[in-house]
Amino acid sequence: MHARAASAPARPRSDDPTRVAAERQAADELEAWRARAVPDASAPLGGEDLVRLLRDCVAALNLDPAIAEGFTVQTVHYYRRKDIIDPPDGRTVAARYDIRHLWQIAGARLAGYLGLVTLAEARDAMR
Repeated sequence: MHARAASAPARPRSDDPTRVAAERQAADELEAWRARAVPDASAPLGGEDLVRLLRDCVAALNLDPAIAEGFTVQTVHYYRRKDIIDPPDGRTVAARYDIRHLWQIAGARLAGYLGLVTLAEARDAMR
């Protein structure tokens, strides 16, 4: 059994009121952005849509633009091949994604940017 490193920061408890309020605020901000950017959450999205929406989400939330830097349609395909995101409906140019795929991409990009997980760990966590 490995002892936890003494320098590792303690994680806030999930019932910590400050954490709960911060999580609620973040979820509300994301939903407000989603309602503006994608009014019909059931609308099918193409790869270019995911790229545009990720960049727009990062900008709207005033996050570091580096999170979305270099993110292209090829990155969407790479994430799909590596099972970072769920399979789209359809194949090749007919592939259609939905808002769930955007959240998977955003979560993986943000976690990677913050150094919290590798892409493989992101894939496992999202499953």
